[in-house]
Amino acid sequence: MTYKDYIADPARRCAVVAHRGAWQGAPENSLAAIEQAIAIGVDIVELDVRKSLDGELFLMHDDTLLRMAGIDRDAETFTMAELQAIALRADDGGEGRELTDQRVPTLKQALEIIRGRIFADLDLKDRDLFSEVAACARDMDAASYVDLKTTVMTPEHVAWVKAQDIGGVPFMAMASFTEGGIGQTLSVLSELKPFMSEIRFDHIDTIAANRSAFEAAGMALWKNTLDMANSGEWTDTVALTDPDKIWGRLIDAGISAIQTDQPAALKAYLEETCMTEISDDMLKALMADMRSVAEQEILPRFQAITSDTMRAKTAPDDVVTDADISAEHALSRLLAQRFPGIVVVGEEAVSDDRSILDRIGAAELVAIIDPVDGTWNFAHGVPTFGSILAIVANGKTIAGIIHYPVMGDFLVARPGQGAWHVSRDGAMSRLSVAGPGPISEMHGFVPLHMFAPELQAELAPRVLRFSRTTTWRCSAWEYRMLVTGAMSFCLNAGIMPWDHAAGVLIHAEAGGYAALVSGEGYRATMTDGFLLAAPDQQSWEEIRRALFED
Repeated sequence: MTYKDYIADPARRCAVVAHRGAWQGAPENSLAAIEQAIAIGVDIVELDVRKSLDGELFLMHDDTLLRMAGIDRDAETFTMAELQAIALRADDGGEGRELTDQRVPTLKQALEIIRGRIFADLDLKDRDLFSEVAACARDMDAASYVDLKTTVMTPEHVAWVKAQDIGGVPFMAMASFTEGGIGQTLSVLSELKPFMSEIRFDHIDTIAANRSAFEAAGMALWKNTLDMANSGEWTDTVALTDPDKIWGRLIDAGISAIQTDQPAALKAYLEETCMTEISDDMLKALMADMRSVAEQEILPRFQAITSDTMRAKTAPDDVVTDADISAEHALSRLLAQRFPGIVVVGEEAVSDDRSILDRIGAAELVAIIDPVDGTWNFAHGVPTFGSILAIVANGKTIAGIIHYPVMGDFLVARPGQGAWHVSRDGAMSRLSVAGPGPISEMHGFVPLHMFAPELQAELAPRVLRFSRTTTWRCSAWEYRMLVTGAMSFCLNAGIMPWDHAAGVLIHAEAGGYAALVSGEGYRATMTDGFLLAAPDQQSWEEIRRALFED
């Protein structure tokens, strides 16, 4: 994976950037600091680049060697051979730090380690080295693993960057964003289209409120939390005692790369805070997003579908409309803003690329969406359709939300918190499945058309053992009938995650029991098998026998 591909990957979490390498236990800007960053699991190392007296590119931050080697002389007045004979002090140097076996490394030596193992942000102490450093990276076959950066705030800055020969090396801008000037700054940056920007800002809300603008620009955001004056309140020292206040707030605002002198602590924080639950506020925000998409993209098209805005997919009665596609795109964008790095698996996207399904089991955080469930009903002017959203963390569904655009209400559930009906005005009432009872008195959903012809012939007479069976061609509404107790059971074949990941959670939290008829528990990664939902496990077994055993 290249550096640009990594940064653009929607499945990644916030990148950990080790300032001057992981220097706690190795001299900063040394080969050992790079190796230690790799060992820790850091994503990016920031390295400082200078040029020696005899024209060799090397790593060193300060003008002089005083702090890192105890020699009060400009580093660039030494030849490379002389520099590599000088021992570096441990960690970040200074008086009292012992000398180590590490020497001042050349950029070429660093790139040999970096290539294919980690990414690097190259901070040039003289920006006139841009083209030369880029050429070195290309010569070392490392151009796709490093970036070059400089300040870009004016048209003059843009012209200077365009004049440099950095082909093949990703460019990162350094920019400041203020509430009143963000549009102008983005306009200037658009001339260069940087893949990422190292930012400063007047207030965190300026960044959070403009996440969609940064996304539209295709530009990830990098923030330093170093203990330096230009970091303002966003420092490592505060983060070590209150990481949520610093790292957490930055990530929530949309920052997806953080440079720190505490890479191990930041990495541990990210691992500890891997999402395991959806808060009340986030649940309300997701519901608001779904309502907004329905009002803007779905309802205006309801009962206005024509042959020009509806197409068949796998069969004449398997249709997609412009509402499905536009709503999926709109909700996907909103989810990406709520959860930077989330993988969105949508029914219509999978229709174009089935490999997207594999991401459900591979990504840490996934949103599974069916923007218009019951498209056939929707397309024919029947109001029994809905929008379905499941949030899945490490394979476990942590929130299920079903919205009914015509009704304006929701069904929602989170593990261990019950299932709830949320009315248009926000009033909440707890949901409960039907009670158990005799097979002959049960009502259920059995969509015979979903089964193979030979199984249809077997099931058809068996459904007569129940009081009534039907199908509504809409999982959203069938789950609604189950969790309100109006219907007892539902049997499904072709168990796509956008139809069932949310509904199974809501059904379970309403007291129900669901599993494949094989007895295997349901998982959001499943796409094959017959899924049976019932009031409880005993009823499930009785219904299974009635349907599949003579």
